[in-house]
Amino acid sequence: MNFLAELEEGISKVKVTLDKDKVKINNIFNNLVNTTREKLTPATNIGVSTLTSKHIAPYDVAVKDKQIIDKSFCNLSDKINSQVELSKKEKVMEAFIAKEDGVFSFITFGKEVQLYVFRKLTSNESYNQIIRKNFQKFAPRMESLYVVMIHPNSYELLRGLECFYNIKTIKIDVLSLQRNGNRILTNCSSLKPINLHIKEFTNRIDKISDSEEFRFKSYIKNIIFESDPQSLRWLLDRLEIYDKRELESFYIYYSSFSRLTTYDDKNVFLNIITYFKEVNYFMDDFILSEVDILFAKVVGIFNLRLNISVYFSQNSFNKNILECPGIIDDFNENRGNFLGNPLNRFLSQSSVYLNVRKLAINDFYGTRRQCPFSMYEIKLLTQDILLMYFLEQLDIDLHLFKNFPDFRYFFNGIKSDLKYLRIGKCSTIMSYHFPVIANNCHDLKYICLEEVGPYTNVTINEVLKHLKNLKALKITFSDFYNVKYIIDNLTKKVNRKRVDVLQWPDIDSLEVHFSTFDEDYQKIFLELEKNTPDIIGKLLIRSELVGQKMYYKILIQRHEAVTESF
Repeated sequence: MNFLAELEEGISKVKVTLDKDKVKINNIFNNLVNTTREKLTPATNIGVSTLTSKHIAPYDVAVKDKQIIDKSFCNLSDKINSQVELSKKEKVMEAFIAKEDGVFSFITFGKEVQLYVFRKLTSNESYNQIIRKNFQKFAPRMESLYVVMIHPNSYELLRGLECFYNIKTIKIDVLSLQRNGNRILTNCSSLKPINLHIKEFTNRIDKISDSEEFRFKSYIKNIIFESDPQSLRWLLDRLEIYDKRELESFYIYYSSFSRLTTYDDKNVFLNIITYFKEVNYFMDDFILSEVDILFAKVVGIFNLRLNISVYFSQNSFNKNILECPGIIDDFNENRGNFLGNPLNRFLSQSSVYLNVRKLAINDFYGTRRQCPFSMYEIKLLTQDILLMYFLEQLDIDLHLFKNFPDFRYFFNGIKSDLKYLRIGKCSTIMSYHFPVIANNCHDLKYICLEEVGPYTNVTINEVLKHLKNLKALKITFSDFYNVKYIIDNLTKKVNRKRVDVLQWPDIDSLEVHFSTFDEDYQKIFLELEKNTPDIIGKLLIRSELVGQKMYYKILIQRHEAVTESF
């Protein structure tokens, strides 16, 4: 008997009419409802309850009523805990936008949902329902909420929404926050974020008095600040109700930190950090300043965990000196002699090296591309690294090292249980760098490599071969890296011939970024995504055409719980 005949025979055995087995079917439904009622969602109850089903879609329903039925079903299925998921298209799209010019914009991107309301909305306007409907559909899958309300009463449109239970971070424009920011928290009982992100978005706020004064909710533990010095003073006044070190962490963006130019501004910052257990700080060089001394004292008194960023400003390294080889040696020697005194180095302060958890040393402005670390700096920086027993994350640019021996000397000084490593500017990184990393970073779990190539022999498999305990690898290849190596590492081989099916890497999470002009590669990646089953994990391939070049992002995950650190 052929397959079709067997299939028809099987169907005939189980095929029954509704009238004949109506009692049996109802018994099955009722048993399911009675045994699992507390676990069923609204959408599931619709399916298992014949009473509900008849109410929404009776047997004699007319075709003309189909839209009404669909709308009723969607209203139920969009509620909290519904098992009705987004459509396939909605799942894969990176952004969703609903807007009305001059009225509102509702945007989702990644794990963030954003709402901008540009004028007062009355309760009978259709825009209210559009916004609420979109929140009910998308917010349960989001982790961040960004809100800008021009009019204070606009928060009423969110009242009673029970779809924010996964939101961990709320971002609010600072002017909205100062005037009526508590309303969104009081109107939405399911919204209990642990992170408050204070942003500077607009100066256009309707000048309407509002008697409600902002007060922190008890569930907010971390504050991210991205605004002006005046708003920092406002924040300090609101923090005075707390005990010292009562809150968890305070993170200030560099764009905001760089605006703290006066003594009063810096004093406000030093007072604010005393209310937290963990803070961040920016340095434009290794050299200690007067404000750095005060900061180090505060850190020592309150025993604050530190995230330090050293970025090397253009003012620290005069361009004329760097372009004159005849005097650069004298410059390095004089600088080395000055830094040789621990009292002149920020990282050599005991309150700093004993409390630093994350250290980032980056050449953001390209100031040191032609002036990598001198032998003096390598020696002194390694001395400081030796004392950082609790360092967990390191972020450093490769071109800051003059050569491989300097790189090896520095990494040999790492004595902490480093778990996160990011190396930027990796144009010259080679396979022999990774045994050094492996030998000195035994507990390394996450690594990010950026701008890898073109002067390199490094491949994805080469990294994984040496760093065997990794949970996640993120690697960004330069525009001139040979994409053939990426394909060879990610595809299976049968009799030494490539098969367009993913060769699952032995790692929980792998993220790869690269670009190419070759159109043939696009066909390969389309086949790779289509042919790879999702039994082991998730494969996601995204591409975007910019000019004549195609930019790719490949994400491979065995466990979605694994997240990248950099």
